[in-house]
Amino acid sequence: VVTATVLSVLLAFPPVAYAAPATVYVTYDITVDTTWSAGGTYVILKRPEGSTAYNPVIKPGVTLTIEPGAQVVFGTGQVTLGDDQYERADGLKVNGAIRALGTSDAPISFTSATSWDRIEIKQTSAANPVDAVFQNCVFEYGLTMLDIREGFVEGGSDVDVSVSGCTFQNPAELDNYRKGIAVYSDLGDRTTSR
Repeated sequence: VVTATVLSVLLAFPPVAYAAPATVYVTYDITVDTTWSAGGTYVILKRPEGSTAYNPVIKPGVTLTIEPGAQVVFGTGQVTLGDDQYERADGLKVNGAIRALGTSDAPISFTSATSWDRIEIKQTSAANPVDAVFQNCVFEYGLTMLDIREGFVEGGSDVDVSVSGCTFQNPAELDNYRKGIAVYSDLGDRTTSR
């Protein structure tokens, strides 16, 4: 009789599966519209190219959307995945669009266990505008955490960047050099707001 009671309770309240947020190792350029999920951890690794490795690039015309609560991890050192050895990336290049849309309850974290350099936002051709939105994000342990470059492409337009509700904390330091956001402009008489 006790067994039947326990079984009926289990059937009335089926077990709930709790999935731990996934860790994704990003070893590739982003060449199609991509979403990084809420609660996931995205470890950025340098993409091997022959004998040199470089930070992953969001290609022109492509959008990376990062959902609330996601964590983006940069750094230094090596990571072994299967039989392959990767170097941790110290940044990400945005030549397309990035939409990091955190909330006050679930901010997006850009961080590192050691230190990292920058998210470089730069237009590479006049035909491909660059758009970046960062809402409710925490940037920490980086050197120049956001590096915005506009006007360096013949016939290009300005780079559209919006940063709101974000925190820049615990900046890395290199030879007494540290920033949070750097804006470089080659648009002549234009005024850039920071």
